[in-house]
Amino acid sequence: MKNNPRIEEIKCKKKILVTGGAGFIGTHTVIELVQAGHQVVVVDNLVNSSRKSLEVVERITGVEIPFYEADIRDTDTLVTFSNMKSQQV
Repeated sequence: MKNNPRIEEIKCKKKILVTGGAGFIGTHTVIELVQAGHQVVVVDNLVNSSRKSLEVVERITGVEIPFYEADIRDTDTLVTFSNMKSQQV
């Protein structure tokens, strides 16, 4: 039995956490990942970015992007994310 390449492609898609995802490079990365079929979750402290940039990404991609405003340099934040299962993030 031959493997269906479309099914293999779908199985390869991942849920990806993008830190700094509301910034210039982050938003472009998020767009590319979404267009490649991945699920994306964004964490950003919004120091050099804005939630509005993610709203633009959502309009471009047509996908709602889960967003957490947090600073990954904060130990408690890192512990929180490391304790979450990938299905919950």
